[in-house]
Amino acid sequence: MCSPLVMNLSHVISEFSFGPYFPDIVQPLDYSFEVTQEPFVAYQYFLHVVPTSYIAPRSSPLHTHQYSVTHYTRVMQHGEGTPGIFFKFDLDPMSLTIHQRTTTFPQLLIRCAGVIGGVFVCMSYAIRITTRAVKVVIGDDEEVIVDTSSSGAKAGLRSKWGGGELRSRNKMV
Repeated sequence: MCSPLVMNLSHVISEFSFGPYFPDIVQPLDYSFEVTQEPFVAYQYFLHVVPTSYIAPRSSPLHTHQYSVTHYTRVMQHGEGTPGIFFKFDLDPMSLTIHQRTTTFPQLLIRCAGVIGGVFVCMSYAIRITTRAVKVVIGDDEEVIVDTSSSGAKAGLRSKWGGGELRSRNKMV
């Protein structure tokens, strides 16, 4: 009979899975370990198992299972319960289907052209907004507004141009 003072339930789980091999699946208990120095320890693993169908292009469907796990460790006193490693399973009533899709080369070219076109449109909007903001802040080509009364223009020009202002550009000397 084993003495409870020398019982050590430290353990390593190298691989724990359900069903056939599934590419790129991450199993939560793979390569996990628990180390304890206590003599009476109960490890409980609560697993929720979900049926999974993996459908890859140009191949038959693969039916396997995935799971999630909740881990609970309890140190017990003598006579409180049974030390051990326990796995409790719950089979979920839903199933999961994973479709793997690939992109063909023409689809890739069309998506790249769409992204490049979108970048050009956004950049043209940004340039347009920036130039209009600069025109509002700085002015349009250093334009100067001259009143006809101060410039010495004749009254006939005022009625000809439809207002009392004439626009003239600064002359470079």
